[in-house]
Amino acid sequence: MRRTLEFVNERAGRYTDEAREIGEDPRAQLELLLLLELQDTPTVRENSAAWGELRASAVFDPDLREPLSSSATLDRARELVEGAVTAELGRR
Repeated sequence: MRRTLEFVNERAGRYTDEAREIGEDPRAQLELLLLLELQDTPTVRENSAAWGELRASAVFDPDLREPLSSSATLDRARELVEGAVTAELGRR
């Protein structure tokens, strides 16, 4: 299961790397990251299905909970959300 998680995380990184390369604006990065995660391609659909299955399995397998909660893609999304919220609140 852990190897499957590593595989889907690496694969997701390949199709979402563009979001990291567009500059320093966290909101723009987050928007692009979300759009890239919602592509209608076989790879994105397979990754989405795999993550869903892994999350469901983690309910019964404590060894999967920690790696799922700290995946690279999830960590990056958290950073971008925090940056976007900070940027928005700072503008008011």
